[in-house]
Amino acid sequence: MQFSQKWRLISCFLGGNVVALGAGTPYLYSFFAPQLMAKCQIPISQASNLALALNIGSSLLGLPAGMIADKSPRLSCFAGAVCTFTAYLILCVCYHSEISNVLLVELALGLIGFGSVLGYYASVKCCTVNFPNYKGVAGAFPVSLYGLSGMFFALVCNKLFGDNIETVFKFLMWCCSSMILLGAMTLEVFELHEYKTIDEPPIDIENGLQPPVHIDKLTDSGMIANTDATVGHSEEAIMSPRPRSSYTGTPKETLSVEPKIAFEEHKLETSASEKPLLRTILQPKFITYYIIFAMLQGIGKMYIFSVGFIVDTQVNSPPLNKFNFDADGLQSLQVSLISMFSFAGRISAGLISDLLVKKFKAQRIWTILLAASIMLCASIHLLEKKTIPDDMQDMKALKGIFTIVSTASVMFGYAFGILFGSFPSIISDSFGSKGFSTIWGLMTTGGLITVKIFISILGNEMTSKTVTGEASCLKGVYCYTNTFHVNSLCSIISIVMTLICIAIPYYRRNRKIGTSTMDESFIMGAIQE
Repeated sequence: MQFSQKWRLISCFLGGNVVALGAGTPYLYSFFAPQLMAKCQIPISQASNLALALNIGSSLLGLPAGMIADKSPRLSCFAGAVCTFTAYLILCVCYHSEISNVLLVELALGLIGFGSVLGYYASVKCCTVNFPNYKGVAGAFPVSLYGLSGMFFALVCNKLFGDNIETVFKFLMWCCSSMILLGAMTLEVFELHEYKTIDEPPIDIENGLQPPVHIDKLTDSGMIANTDATVGHSEEAIMSPRPRSSYTGTPKETLSVEPKIAFEEHKLETSASEKPLLRTILQPKFITYYIIFAMLQGIGKMYIFSVGFIVDTQVNSPPLNKFNFDADGLQSLQVSLISMFSFAGRISAGLISDLLVKKFKAQRIWTILLAASIMLCASIHLLEKKTIPDDMQDMKALKGIFTIVSTASVMFGYAFGILFGSFPSIISDSFGSKGFSTIWGLMTTGGLITVKIFISILGNEMTSKTVTGEASCLKGVYCYTNTFHVNSLCSIISIVMTLICIAIPYYRRNRKIGTSTMDESFIMGAIQE
């Protein structure tokens, strides 16, 4: 690789990470939402509509954002910077002038979400596609920084500006839009060339099939220079030795057999990245992935959005309500734990998935099985009941009660990070990189439905268990028992579906290897005769 191209790759990777960090401000919404609503005199009953507008921008509009990122990552970043700048300008004007226009604020929040995914999808695509042999690790960095962005900017803004939310809006307007705009100058997708030997073609571990080999140049050393960026169903080649024949002919005689087989396979198979979008989304594999991702995304986001209510319920339920616990401090602790361990999960997911593929020749989707299992354990752990004596006076012992919630926050945060750190690479492996951002944007839309469903289940349960005359449910863990039983059931369903996704390619691969061995033995036997 030439020095100039290597430098462009490095600048693209670093620029992509800066873009992802600047694009993650939707997670900062809870930092300024209470002050914005109070200043603009927006009633608390409109809070769910404001959150919905933000989710529409980042989830429902993910599909057009992905299509733009696939067409041109630089154009996507430019559009994202414009949307982000415009959004925070509107919020700044509304806050300064105390404009009580809900639709205008909703428009701004929708633009924040849309501008966010425009930059985010472009950065993930470039980092994942440009490093095909390390796509798990390379893709994990922008995904992790995107998730960490909310906590990063919250700390910076709190330290620099305190409660001056108008200045916060001005800072985000210039800083975040400039960071996303950097991608318009650095992001690009490279056409990388990979070299593979003829007698050791890769086996596609996702589909259990041996991908076709496209031959451009045949060297004397028996190496094939492959200039097609999309080989088989996966861009990442997993080198796995095929059974070698005992035939010892001249190099030219040996080579005359292998290309023929490769071209015959190529007639039968088409690269997944060349398939139209409609054909891709109708595949059983895509539908299965969509359901798994939607369920786990819904479980994770429901807990992230609702952990404040869970802490508030615990603090105000007897006998803990006799003590002066800092509910705001405990809620802030849970948000910090979720952010930090989500970041750790996103980073480790890339490392684990690459290790699974390269060292153990396994499928990346094993990491999704891990995420679903952790969410199941977290849901069960959160329902653990502790007997609290009414005469308990030891404050340290009382604080230990909240260890259950904190542990659940760590587990949900880490599992949520693994989920988002792994799935981009899985999508790229399974459906190719040509329409990566479009498919990934479509994949995230399922969360808009499941988050709404899971939060509605929790809200309805807490409302039904609230005694008349009380502001909220004061029965401790019983206020959300049914909700997390539903979460546990959905986690189990996700585990079963993931195991099926793992088992089918494993069976197909073993059957393919057995058939290939028999066919090759027959051909070589005929040649020797």
